Amino acid sequence: MIKFETETNKLVDQILGLFGNKIVTLCSEDEIEMFDISLSGEIGYNLVHKARFYRILNDIFNNNGAVMIRQFTEDYTKNNIPIKNIYGIRISNGKAIGLNSEQVEYVSRLQPDGTLSIKEEAVNYCTINC
Repeated sequence: MIKFETETNKLVDQILGLFGNKIVTLCSEDEIEMFDISLSGEIGYNLVHKARFYRILNDIFNNNGAVMIRQFTEDYTKNNIPIKNIYGIRISNGKAIGLNSEQVEYVSRLQPDGTLSIKEEAVNYCTINC
């Protein structure tokens, strides 16, 4: 039985409420997977993708994990690079906790050796409230 189905649906509604195309990375204890979400709110490219998205997100709510959202805005830099907003969410004990912009930047730039990569051009690190 899915223990945290209501919380999962609330978070999905919040993600879908962010305007624009998105890439959502789900990080459970067992897997990391990325999903495209279209402007119209379609998760993935078929029903299997959508079902997998919900299965992994439910697993995260039941066992802890994280969600990263890369939102593509309609704005571009002068070099024609799309401007993106990045949000982060930690899920612990069935509760979604939005990261602040400094935390999102840190986890986005952290390298395996513990150093930080250079700041990506055309990226806004954003706070999300869950």
